[in-house]
Amino acid sequence: MSGAPQGTHGPVCLLGFGRSGTSLTMRVLNLLGVEIGPEEDLLPPGEVDNARGYWEPRWMMELNEELLERLGTTWWHPFPGAPGWERSPDLDEIKERAQALLAEKFGSARLWGWKEPRTTLTLPFWQQLVPDARYVICLRNPADAISSIQRRPEPNLPIGEWGDLWLEYTARALKETQGCPRLVLFYEDYFDAGAEQVARLASFLGLDQPTGEDRYAVQAEEIAQDMRHHRTSSLQLAAALGIAPATRALFLALRAAEDARRADAAGRDEMLPDAIARLVPELWTERRLLIEEQSAQDEEPFAQEQSVGSLIRLDSRN
Repeated sequence: MSGAPQGTHGPVCLLGFGRSGTSLTMRVLNLLGVEIGPEEDLLPPGEVDNARGYWEPRWMMELNEELLERLGTTWWHPFPGAPGWERSPDLDEIKERAQALLAEKFGSARLWGWKEPRTTLTLPFWQQLVPDARYVICLRNPADAISSIQRRPEPNLPIGEWGDLWLEYTARALKETQGCPRLVLFYEDYFDAGAEQVARLASFLGLDQPTGEDRYAVQAEEIAQDMRHHRTSSLQLAAALGIAPATRALFLALRAAEDARRADAAGRDEMLPDAIARLVPELWTERRLLIEEQSAQDEEPFAQEQSVGSLIRLDSRN
């Protein structure tokens, strides 16, 4: 869908851990009028998941993969970039290509955006090129996101490592967008209050609110087709011992803040979600320090094998 209404402008960037509703949200944004680039540039639908499309540009994925490779990592490993990595002269050539592609694909669009989950890790690089972006952050119960991503044949990681990656992606998304226009959406809410979710997206974009019984009809149909194969309750997540406490606590806190916002239209404490989001880097940092400490203990002669620290190695520069 093209032709953004007057008064709206881009860019809009979607962030979030894989299998957290980023594809669904990007499709809804597209139906609301956000340009996502030529159809031939988009990744084809996947057989295992996203049978109706990823709605993300292949060239963006390739550039992000190249960035991660330069840093010696992949999207499923902890991100090793030291502070200021995005300004390295070694990345100047990639930066020039990225800038040229953004101009080529979106230069004439008034309201445009992109979604590519690796951007959650490489966001400081893209913020140099798109400093005025607005952000939509997609969240999903980590137990369900992990169960969904484990349907893929690879990479084959333990639940604990997936949980730590969920924490890293979520922490980076919230940390790097502090002070920027952003909207946090929960995948689960599409199915419990789909019209409200679409309305929040439209409002965030500055779109005129449509009226009549058929408002958001196309978007609602898109949501109805999105099949959920996993649904874990908050109580079940709290007892999911295979996932680190920091990961579980973070989602439950963010979920509780969102439920409070929805339950109280007057907003007794409108700053609660933002206050919780500001705690995310601390939870993330403490988790990383714990893993590093346990990892160091594993290297001692009599350290026990298969400790939590042996599940995941983190770059101490981060």
